[in-house]
Amino acid sequence: MSFFSSSATPSFVVVANGADSSSSSDEETYTLREALDLFFEKLATTTTAAYKQRINDFIQWYGKEYSRMIDRRLKKKHLLRYFVHKRTTGTRQMRPVVVSIKSMCRHLFKLKMLKKDITIGIPDPKQLPAKNERKMNPDTVKAFFKLANTKRNGSYWAMYALLTYAGLRIKVLSRLKCADIKKDEVQNDGAIVKSYKVHVRDGKGGKDRYCGLKREVGEKLYAYAQSLNSTYLFPGRKENRPMHSQSLSDRIKTMAKHESIGRPEISAHYFRVRVCVVVYVVSGQYTDIYHSCSILWRVMRCIMVRIWRTFPRCWDTGK
Repeated sequence: MSFFSSSATPSFVVVANGADSSSSSDEETYTLREALDLFFEKLATTTTAAYKQRINDFIQWYGKEYSRMIDRRLKKKHLLRYFVHKRTTGTRQMRPVVVSIKSMCRHLFKLKMLKKDITIGIPDPKQLPAKNERKMNPDTVKAFFKLANTKRNGSYWAMYALLTYAGLRIKVLSRLKCADIKKDEVQNDGAIVKSYKVHVRDGKGGKDRYCGLKREVGEKLYAYAQSLNSTYLFPGRKENRPMHSQSLSDRIKTMAKHESIGRPEISAHYFRVRVCVVVYVVSGQYTDIYHSCSILWRVMRCIMVRIWRTFPRCWDTGK
């Protein structure tokens, strides 16, 4: 049974000096659920879902071992015991577990629901390499586009174009509006030069940004966005609501299983890691560079944004 679906939760009475009391008029009373709600408010939606699962597992284990809910008696040794339990029961990646529980405990300490910061001295484990590397060769990417072009619904092509050329996360992709596909026109030597970009709203960390698009891709995306009569680029079944990110993810999973691709393990994040960047070579030729390293991609993205802002023609493969 999940802790977050139950109705009975213990309350903690907290005063300014951190001592338990039931008579002071200045005291603040928190239930564990209220404290965790405050904790989850600061996290992104997808992060909240993952943290809730890990914290719920810890609460269930703690209740089974000590027959009580989390309170001031929670100690460092309890956390260490739980981490050993997870490691010995098949959890390979311990870093997400440790980081989630430590963050929760530090939050409870700030609210004075714990006597001291019990996370001090507990190191964060190193992130282990993924079991399945998110690798896609150019032929696989082209196979997705080829399959998308067979669909009558143009949203399939638009989805893969934004994943591949803008490197968007699936959650951001699902919330895109038609107006977020921007077209800029500037006059250069008497000629009108068009450029296209995507306005990413409320991305990771709550930040907004713009992602430049290859001209051919941006032109087709802009035309598709203008042809829609909906607010969102990927409208859902309900009026004025976007398609859920899980629905977009299911589309990718279904197409990944197609006989022309045969890669059922591929998910939306494969496109982000394997994002395609159009580079202008000094010789005047253009080439597609596929990055399998996200750190390298971050560095290259900064470089390419500067190039895109300085030399818009570099993104025009028609020259």
